[in-house]
Amino acid sequence: MAKTPSNDSSEAKRWLIIGAYKAGATEKHIARIAGLSKVAVRHILLNYRRTGSPSLPKKPSPKVKRKPIVEYDENGELVESSDDNEEDEEEIKKRERNTNRKNVESMVKKPSPKINRQVTAKDLIAYVVDQVRKTDQEQGKASSTNENVDKPLWRPLTPPRDRRTSSPSTSSNAVGASTSTYLPPSPPLHAHGDTSKQNRPPGKYDQTIRGYEVWTHEDDMALLDHVLTHLQGGRWRDLETKLEGRHSARLCSDRWQFLRKHMLKGLSSTNPTSW
Repeated sequence: MAKTPSNDSSEAKRWLIIGAYKAGATEKHIARIAGLSKVAVRHILLNYRRTGSPSLPKKPSPKVKRKPIVEYDENGELVESSDDNEEDEEEIKKRERNTNRKNVESMVKKPSPKINRQVTAKDLIAYVVDQVRKTDQEQGKASSTNENVDKPLWRPLTPPRDRRTSSPSTSSNAVGASTSTYLPPSPPLHAHGDTSKQNRPPGKYDQTIRGYEVWTHEDDMALLDHVLTHLQGGRWRDLETKLEGRHSARLCSDRWQFLRKHMLKGLSSTNPTSW
């Protein structure tokens, strides 16, 4: 790297200070001549005594600090040997190996710790209702599939054909007989206009009989909450009032027996720790 004129003048001033010092001038006198402080003159002289150059040496790297012997050239620069280059290559390779090992370790996923907690009443209610919903859906799909299989395909009725060969003399009689016995095709047994309405499951508000409506998710949740909080006596009349009369007290009791059976079945076949 080429030196600028300002660097050259500063370097010349430092060597001037060294020459004046060797000629016997004091630090105070040298500072007055160079226009510097006594502290700056003292640092220049110390650098010259240590390194042989009045310029401030660069901060040594850790590699230089580890060396037992350090060599400088005539300009006060560090002298690098071929051994230093080999050590640099080894350090680079070692650093790359450490980086690759850290990347591999970071890619290995650590198993997440298991969350152990007690099952609450809300968890039990949600699990039972979910199992009942799945059972109802499977039963509904099975019934709809059976209905589609058992339903006969409609075919238009056609008049019977006489496959027997007849003579020309009796053709007029056969035409008259077939005309008298011909019946028009009967209408189809089932209308094919709107099949979506037939296959659509009945909704909550399609029921016309009060107290015998379809059980909904909210109804099951209210029933389970009522039973689990009022186990003594059932209090089915209170539940009928809470459900606004959509289900009678007797059907609430029957529905509870149905849910209870599924609850016990689910608890016996499922590990509670997986909820």
